Amino acid sequence: MQSYDVVMVVRPDTDEKQDEVKLKELLAKSGFAVGDFSSWGKRKLAYPIKKQTEGFYFAAVISADTKSGSPRDLLSRFKLDETMLRSLIVKKEKPPVRKPVMVVKPVVEVK
Repeated sequence: MQSYDVVMVVRPDTDEKQDEVKLKELLAKSGFAVGDFSSWGKRKLAYPIKKQTEGFYFAAVISADTKSGSPRDLLSRFKLDETMLRSLIVKKEKPPVRKPVMVVKPVVEVK
């Protein structure tokens, strides 16, 4: 399973709770399992996007099998949503697997 971090910025003139439910449904319909979903609230944007200076920020950790969903499909669904100002999807890297190190104790000869 591949994991992704997703950050979404939504128009501020919409209802935050309805946006949260809508985004969770959108992620689920796209074939992703939603792990951690959090709302960061209304924040001021660094620069205007689509004539908006504020937006609701949402963050999620999602995971998908290689067959079920792809980030490109999700980005295209985000672009179709008129309330979405910006989104970012980042692939989470799996930690490297370390092989266990065998500890060899020196043998002390007793004479």
